[in-house]
Amino acid sequence: MAILEYNEQEALARVVSDFWYSRNMERHNWLEQINHVLRYTRSPSTSTTQNSSLPWKNNTTIPKLTQIADNLVAYYQAAMFPNDDWFVFEGSNPEAQKKGNLIEDYLKSKLTANRFEEEVVKCLRDWVYTGVAFAGVVWEEETTVDFVTGEKVKGYVGPRLFRVSPMDAMIDPKASNYTKSYFLRREVIHISELMEDPMFAQNQAILQRIAERRTSFQDEEVDDKKRFNLQIDGFDTARAYMQSGYVELLTYCGNIYNPENGEYLLNQEIYVVDRSDVLLQRTNPSYLGIKPYVYSGWRVLPDNLYGQGPLAQLVGMQYRCDHLENLKADAFDMIIHPQIKIMGETVEDFQYGPGQRIYCGDEGDVQFLSPDTSVLTCDNQIAIYHRYMEEMAGSPKESMGFRTPGEKTAFEVNVLQQGADRMFIQRLNQFEREFIEPALNLMFELLVRNMNGEDIVRTFNDLTKTEEMFTITQEDVAARGVLKPIGSRHYSARNKRVQELQNFLSLGEASGMSAHISKKRAAKLLEEELGLEEWDLVQDNIGVQEEVETQVAAALAQRLGEQQLAGIGGLPRNEEQGTNGRARQSPVQTQRPV
Repeated sequence: MAILEYNEQEALARVVSDFWYSRNMERHNWLEQINHVLRYTRSPSTSTTQNSSLPWKNNTTIPKLTQIADNLVAYYQAAMFPNDDWFVFEGSNPEAQKKGNLIEDYLKSKLTANRFEEEVVKCLRDWVYTGVAFAGVVWEEETTVDFVTGEKVKGYVGPRLFRVSPMDAMIDPKASNYTKSYFLRREVIHISELMEDPMFAQNQAILQRIAERRTSFQDEEVDDKKRFNLQIDGFDTARAYMQSGYVELLTYCGNIYNPENGEYLLNQEIYVVDRSDVLLQRTNPSYLGIKPYVYSGWRVLPDNLYGQGPLAQLVGMQYRCDHLENLKADAFDMIIHPQIKIMGETVEDFQYGPGQRIYCGDEGDVQFLSPDTSVLTCDNQIAIYHRYMEEMAGSPKESMGFRTPGEKTAFEVNVLQQGADRMFIQRLNQFEREFIEPALNLMFELLVRNMNGEDIVRTFNDLTKTEEMFTITQEDVAARGVLKPIGSRHYSARNKRVQELQNFLSLGEASGMSAHISKKRAAKLLEEELGLEEWDLVQDNIGVQEEVETQVAAALAQRLGEQQLAGIGGLPRNEEQGTNGRARQSPVQTQRPV
């Protein structure tokens, strides 16, 4: 693990600042690759990409990279959060496991209140677009003002996950894993936000010096060495930075070594402001002993901790697709408006257009030069490249609506489905293991460590279909164990069970075994696997009851129609009418012979 060295405490700020500057320069090529991919995914045309140098009249770009990235994010999100029960608590002993349901309900209420899923989706976009995802966990206590009384009201209190831009986060690329790497973050925040942060409230002297520096700063008072230190990224001069109202805050998490006394300080948190002042230095207060930041890379490269994204190696194919698309468009333009070849000097000037006449002398001639029409078949090549890009990015093909050609049995379809999703599921498991799981445990640790007094838990009762609220204390949720996300496992297992159940039911119908298969239990299993319990679709003989109701309603409608027809076009109903609306016949009087 990289260890930061410093000679004196007052020089620590300079060491952290220089460390950011040097390491940021070392990853220049990686940043260029990331920006290259982002330009292609955000560009409205080829005029802002590397294809702009080609001599085209058309500059259309096919947003295939953007479509692949958006689909991947959507499918990752759907698979990781298939329902409300996408994580579980696994206690380290039976006593802790007894608290599992309460801990899950408590954390679930906090994750809903702090919009955890929305923040994870932002990190997923970073993960797909850039190949890396960073996020931090912080304790937050919100207060709002009552618009009636004007009093401050306590809002959300608890942990919150926040996205960290890959451009503003740095790790050790040579570390074997993230646990053994340092973490360095740069952020530019408004000075008022810094002053109101409760974590820095104890360092009022430094905060006061930071504020005074902005009111009394003069360029001539800063020597060359100090001036270089104040060249903050995004600001032209030190004066522009000081007068902007913003503050640069560098956060370093890792180990420190002082060569003066040979002292090692492990697992430190250092906050540096203006690249000159240490606002706070402390040992990581977490019970877990891990950094309050999480990280995951999409594709792990050998000897490089920075991950590579699914789009990084598809840029060349995107370039090729745009090239073929604009080449085809230029060929269409040349067919509709061909080049004109004029031979001889006896051709009079003419206007090109429909129905126009061209007068040529004895030695003159006009010919229209059209390109080879075979270039118009490049649509097939573009479609092939698009299919390759989908496959190489790891998109689930069957979920995307693609199906390999040829007739297949149900078993063959199931095998192909599992094979096509293998890379997709592996990436899901990786993100949950490296990113979601440590984030959940950091948030739960913050809840336990900062809970004082009682807190409120909101749960939904499945039996009564109502929301219930009750209070808990720190003793109720303090337990040894680990929170684990199970969304991807649920996703893959659910798909497998649904496929196998369909195959089983089809086999039962074909082989005559359906008489021995419980249709009620099969329907209930499908309802649970598809997550449709809240709709109560499966009930005992509900289909028969609804069919009877439909028949009764149809019979009533028929009788009503007959009555309406009888009242409009038939005879008036009276004593001489029968029930069917026809006149009743009188009996025939016969005379007996005398």
